[in-house]
Amino acid sequence: LRMSRGLGDVYKRQVLWIYDHAAMRRTIKGRQLSYTIHVVTMKGEEYTLTGKSHREVSAIYHELNTRYPNFFFGYSKEHQEMVQYVLHEMKNEKA
Repeated sequence: LRMSRGLGDVYKRQVLWIYDHAAMRRTIKGRQLSYTIHVVTMKGEEYTLTGKSHREVSAIYHELNTRYPNFFFGYSKEHQEMVQYVLHEMKNEKA
């Protein structure tokens, strides 16, 4: 499940993992870095926020870290495996 929604939706969810990546894009002002943020919630929902500036990414990270201080931050294979494990365990607890 991959959703592309606004920040309001993300802030209402309990965040498990957040990471971003940047891409160079051409604009009228020249080349600029554009960031995409990926958020995975404790329910396994995935949110993708695109076209963000570095300043916006920093503000989003700060806000989410304030609300949910114990989430996985940044992309790594280890984080991906841990998130899959946590989501699997939570699914088993509900069953």
